Amino acid sequence: MKTDRTREDLYDIASKLQGVDRFTEPCELPEGYRHIVKEVFEYDDLIIKKTNHSKNRSRDLYLFENERYWLEKLKPYNFAPTLMESFYIGRDLYLIMNKLPGHPLKSVYDGNSNWNTADFRKKLKTCFKEFLDVFKKLNLTHKDLRPHNIMVNQDMSILGVIDYQFCSRVGEKIKVNGFRQRRHYRLARQSVGGKWRKPGLTRFNFETDEYMLDFIIKQLSSLAKTD
Repeated sequence: MKTDRTREDLYDIASKLQGVDRFTEPCELPEGYRHIVKEVFEYDDLIIKKTNHSKNRSRDLYLFENERYWLEKLKPYNFAPTLMESFYIGRDLYLIMNKLPGHPLKSVYDGNSNWNTADFRKKLKTCFKEFLDVFKKLNLTHKDLRPHNIMVNQDMSILGVIDYQFCSRVGEKIKVNGFRQRRHYRLARQSVGGKWRKPGLTRFNFETDEYMLDFIIKQLSSLAKTD
């Protein structure tokens, strides 16, 4: 990770994404930028996440503010991205963080399926436990531990976790402001976690995250070729 970038450098990197969103054609992106998903972009060793006020009138702003808060709190832990800076440019909030090393765990379901060995799953399970132990100590729940939000490498010397938009202390709600955000949150919390979400879930707690990670191990075991 480059450490010699100034605040002005990071502002300039973010500002090039003004007017750019998920609908921007790849050929129209600023040079060196790559679209990942929604309003998330990659530039060099950085990830830039931005709101899209012109399209949704900031109804999801609370999620970006929540992620900014938790990235600051989780700086001592190397499983989380390091928040480099955050800026308001116009009416949009930009979060700039380092790109974690490794590959999304989702890749082990397809392109990197040869990684899916008994030894890999054993190490993965150990890393999951270590992550959950930290979250329990901090009284946190992530809520969205899907394979594409988990970064790994083949020998499991890396475990990274991204996307802290729904993170909160157990028993606490995410702070939202106004009717538009409350409505967005009511709908979003019903689907966060996707098919890895515990069936019938009504309250988020430590078991929310434990279920997701255990489900991933079971999925990988069922997909594994003969070990």
